[in-house]
Parts: sequence; structure tokens; C-alpha cells
Amino acid sequence: MSTRRTSQPFRRPSLEQCACSDCDEPEHLAATESENTLHENSETSPLLAGTSAARTPLPKLQVAGLLLVLLPESVTSTLIYPFIVQLVRSLNIVKGDPAAVGYYSGLIESCFFVTEAIFVFFWAMISDRIGRKPVVLFGSMGLAIALLGFGFSTSLFTVMASRALQGALNGNTGVVRAMLAEVTDSTNRAQAYSFTPIVWASGSTLGPLVGGMLAGPAKRFPGFNNAFWASHPYLLPCIAAGALSLTAFFSTLFFIKEVSSYGTIVSTSEHDSSDTPTYADPAKTRLSLLLTPRLISVLINHALLAILDHSYIALVAVFLATPITSGGLGLDPLQIGIILGSTGLIHGVLQSFCFAPLYRAFDPKRLYTFCMAMIIPAYACFPIINILARSKGLAYPGVWVLVVFQLLLLLPSYTAFSAMFIFISCAAPTKELLGTTNGVAQTIFSSMGAIGPAGVTSLFAASQEHHLLNGHLVYIIMCIIGAISVLCGHYLLPENPGEDILDEYGH
Repeated sequence: MSTRRTSQPFRRPSLEQCACSDCDEPEHLAATESENTLHENSETSPLLAGTSAARTPLPKLQVAGLLLVLLPESVTSTLIYPFIVQLVRSLNIVKGDPAAVGYYSGLIESCFFVTEAIFVFFWAMISDRIGRKPVVLFGSMGLAIALLGFGFSTSLFTVMASRALQGALNGNTGVVRAMLAEVTDSTNRAQAYSFTPIVWASGSTLGPLVGGMLAGPAKRFPGFNNAFWASHPYLLPCIAAGALSLTAFFSTLFFIKEVSSYGTIVSTSEHDSSDTPTYADPAKTRLSLLLTPRLISVLINHALLAILDHSYIALVAVFLATPITSGGLGLDPLQIGIILGSTGLIHGVLQSFCFAPLYRAFDPKRLYTFCMAMIIPAYACFPIINILARSKGLAYPGVWVLVVFQLLLLLPSYTAFSAMFIFISCAAPTKELLGTTNGVAQTIFSSMGAIGPAGVTSLFAASQEHHLLNGHLVYIIMCIIGAISVLCGHYLLPENPGEDILDEYGH
């Protein structure tokens, strides 16, 4: 019989698999005893399987290179938030209506995620066929080119088209997460995945800071005081972000190595004595094996986490820039960039020390649901902040104390993302479908990015314009979605991510 990995999902042996109840075959008895021990451990221990084993050293160069590839996406997605309101106003499409800014800003923000959702699954499938590295190289170079296009845009059409191109050419996230799963095992995977929210936090720090500090250089820097930079006020931050993407390109080219062989998914029957493998039809294999009940349950939770995260980032950018009388705080791009950037920095530093110990010490499912519950009071802080600013003024210390408190409440969301990435990779039906599984997850994440920003900023504008529940309808709806996410995490997520199964796929 061939010893190659089959395309069927890994199954733990159990007593029911043996037809003879009186069987005394050594391998059957061992399998039964192993499963009984596993069930006992799962009932009494909150730790993951394999955590008691000696930890495998983390492949630092490979992990660092992969994390560098992830950085440009988070920078790109958050780069425009400090100046998005000013950009919309400069396009002369709102006709002096402050509430209309929310509609157009959400539309522009969502373009990136609409096209990313459409193409990211395609890139993930391609990576399962031709390898991860070519896809990562193409995505990094494409993102740099698309960023330059955005910087030169001067109309609503070109702004949306270049933003959409950024999403279409950026298929790296799902591919890189698959590679992280491939270069680690159950003893060091939590540590590797704990860095992914740090990268997102770092990008969430750099993106707003770069966007806020480099936007409008003609008015800010003497050497840029000319007609060219005055007509392209947002080109400089795009050049800076594009340079980062090119850095990721060359890092991948020279330092990242393929860790698996790719091509046709191979299936070998357990009852076939021949050593000749059977080659499964790729489309049928992916459709029939990919969407297992376990993976569907995980993806539902991933979708709720994604829409809450995307919506919050878009909402806080509009909220901070909107005048106090219209439901916000009325800050300028530099102030917004500093607030969002410092928040990402704090989250990233704390996450680097917190996630891996928490993941090893606590039940992963309960850790995830607790983190999701913290998002609810974060959304509830928005109307309270505005009410205080209206009644006491922007200089009132209580306003800024509450702003800081609200941003700190989002810290657990980074932990939730780290845990979710492990749940997703461990739910992959086969090793050969690991990249495709992460591609599906990233497609869902991007789809929520298309729905969330446009929906929440439009709802914010409608709530303020029509005084729906005194302008607070948007926050109530988001708190309800947060409560639903907590319930889904509690009832739908598996008790154990199943890292021992993922290890069987080739570690």
C-alpha cells in the first residue's frame, strides 16, 4: 500500500471502526486505548494536545519573512483612514452635506475588500497547484503598482478603480497563513500565529501614521511646496506604502523557501493493495472535501469576527473626523493618525507577550468567546463619547479617558484573531487543501470588509441625518451583532482546535 497522504480527511481510529467486538488485534486495542485516553484528557484538561511535548524551535527566518509579507496589506487597508473624509470632500461630490461623507467614504473603503474577496480564493487555489512563493511575489509587486495608481487618482472613478485593483492583486494573506501552518507544528504554532495580529497591529500603526503625517505634503513640508504635490496630496503616503510592498517582494524572492510540494491532490484507498496512487479530480475534491461541518462552523465565527473588526475600523475613522454636532469628534487627519497608530502599537506590543501564554493556559474556545464579548462595550462607548463632547467640550478630560478606554477594549480582538487563525488551519480537511482552506477564510474576511465599512458608515450617516434613535441606531445594531458572535463562538466552535490532526498532515 502506498504511504502517501490521501485526500481523505484524517480520522482518529476508534472501536467502532473494528467489525469484531472481541477483537484482540494489538493495533486495534492500542487505537481504542489511545482514543479513550484522548476523550478523558479532553474532558479534564483545558490544554491543547501536544503542549506537554518538547517545543520545536521556531523557524525564525521563515516566519519573519512571511510576517513581512503580511505587513503591507494591513498598512494599505488602514493608510487612507486619516484622510478619507478630506479625500471625499476634495472630490466635490458631497455638495456641502457632512452626513453624505459617510456614504462615499464607506464605498471607497469597501472597494479594496470587494475585489480581494473575489480574487483571494483564486490565488489560494493557484498556490495549492503551482506553489505559494510565485503567488506571494505577484501579489507584492501588484500591490505596489496599485498603490501608485491610487496616489495619482483625482476623481471618484479613479480612486475607486485603483482601490479595487489593490484588493484584486493582493492575495497574500490566505497563502501566507497556510505557509505558517506548514512551517510549524502543535508545539510552536501558537507562538507563530501570535505574531500575525502583531503584524496587523504594526500595520495599523504605520498605516494611519504614514497616511496622516504624509498626506498633503505641499502644505506641510517646504521641499514639496509646488503644483505637482498640491494636485496629488495623497501620493506621498502611497509611495511610502508601495516601498514597503516592494521590500516584501524582495524579501520573499531571496529568503522565503517553499516548504511543500504542490500539484495534484493524491488519493490512495485504504483497501487498495496497489502502490499506484489515484489522482482525484481537483474540482470535485475541493467541493466535496472542503466544506465540512467543522470548517463551516469555524468560518461562521470568522465571518462575524471579521465584520465586527472591519466595521469598527471604518466607523472610528469617520467618527473621529465628523464634527461634534454631527455625531463625531471633529479631529484633523494628523490627530486621527496619531490615535489610530498609537492604538495599533499598544495592541501589538501587548499581544506579543499575551497570546501564546494565554492560548496554552486556557481553553481556546472560552478564550475566543471572552475576547469577542469585549467588542460589545467598545461599540457602546461611541455615543457616550459624543454626548460628553457635546455637553462638556472636546477639552474635557473625561472625553479622552473614555477614548483611551474604548481603544483598549479592542485589545482582546487581536487575541481572537490569533485563536481563529489556528481554528481555521486545523479545520482544513487535508494537507493538500490547507492553502485553499485559508483562501476561503480570507475570502470571507474580505467579503465582510466589503460589507462592513460600507454598511456601518452608511448606517452612521443615516442615523445622524434622520436622527434614528437620537443618532445611535448604528451602535445598537453593532452591539447586537457582537452578542450574536459571542453566542456563535460558544455553541458552534469545536472544543479543541485539533492541532494534533494538523500535525498529521505533514509535521
